[in-house]
Amino acid sequence: MLLCIVSMQASAQRYKTIKKGDYIKSSFIEQFVGTWEWKSGNDNLTIKFKKVKYHYKIMEIDRDILFGWLKYVKDGKVIENSIPNMGKDSSYTIVASEAERGLLGVTFTDMNTKKTKTVVMELMPGDKRKAIWRIDPAYPLGITHENNGIPTGDRWMMEKIE
Repeated sequence: MLLCIVSMQASAQRYKTIKKGDYIKSSFIEQFVGTWEWKSGNDNLTIKFKKVKYHYKIMEIDRDILFGWLKYVKDGKVIENSIPNMGKDSSYTIVASEAERGLLGVTFTDMNTKKTKTVVMELMPGDKRKAIWRIDPAYPLGITHENNGIPTGDRWMMEKIE
């Protein structure tokens, strides 16, 4: 949620003033709705994003964000899989929202390490079915670089598969 609040501040600058009762719609995040996958040998990461209208009680506004679920496989072994819980209340392990500079800010909870990690996704120019999943130094919230659990990636090429 911290990522969403920071993103709200960036959005506030773009939208000038946000007032109680506003609904901030995002056509930008529509591009990310669906299933994304990264593969390398026997390792892969699958992410499913669903767009939701989220209500921020503190600010009394609504905003489009993405909830997500993931499956991470390392050396052919499933390390984490929240995808079977997709659609169940409060079962999401990823929250994503529009960030600055045409990036999608992605915060996820690694259920193995119980740590929150933050990356960005950036669509490839000319190919909206491919995006880079990477660490962004301008978006340092919750970044962890340990080798256990789900890695944050080093410029992984994600491909939209559905």
